[in-house]
Amino acid sequence: MTKKYQVIYADPPWVYKDKSKSHGGGAESHYVCTPTSEMCKWDIPAEKDAVLLMWCTYPMLEEGLKLMAAWGFKFKTVAFTWVKKNKDGSVYMGMGRHTRGNAEICLLGTRGKGVPREHCGIYNTQLHGRGRHSEKPDSFRKDIVRLYGLDKTRLEMFARKQSEGWDVWGNEVECAAELPSAVSQKRAQARYDAKRPTGMLVRFEEAELRELDSQRKEGESRPAAVKRLLGFAP
Repeated sequence: MTKKYQVIYADPPWVYKDKSKSHGGGAESHYVCTPTSEMCKWDIPAEKDAVLLMWCTYPMLEEGLKLMAAWGFKFKTVAFTWVKKNKDGSVYMGMGRHTRGNAEICLLGTRGKGVPREHCGIYNTQLHGRGRHSEKPDSFRKDIVRLYGLDKTRLEMFARKQSEGWDVWGNEVECAAELPSAVSQKRAQARYDAKRPTGMLVRFEEAELRELDSQRKEGESRPAAVKRLLGFAP
């Protein structure tokens, strides 16, 4: 039986309609990006009473609200506003077609009755330095634990590292949680890796092969089906 979680913390790999990847600045230059339409299909392992905290940039706000609803959560508020700082303490100036962005927001949605807070002194707006591309400060993860308590079951989606007290799921970590979306994520990872000089290296588990087999066309070999489903078929 799939484990269910009361607190889910997510940093989705949004697909941006920009051209900045051409000079190394876009999200796709750093990690696998997944279309919102694909993520909306995922069955998230949340308890009937749960809370979702999901990072989103302002250009992707509409997509963020769409994804939150698709996962069965009702938008309530913005939990955090992260104002980014440079190493010298000045406010970071990011990109933007209108004003220059320097902040990211973490949307908060609830399912059922949600999860009651246990600490009423957590600030929304916080100033923290920047790490590697899209990496979020550890302090937000700690604040979530303070906000809802140590006794809650917690899952971090799209995690980049293991964190004490959290189950994690993502392409860059050894997953402690199971999501039915594993095959689609592995396809995306394969497409991403294939662009690198080392070429494509992807390994399918038996359950994933069975799902792939179910999508094979009549008379189509398994290798041919895998190439087609990964997007390499002519």
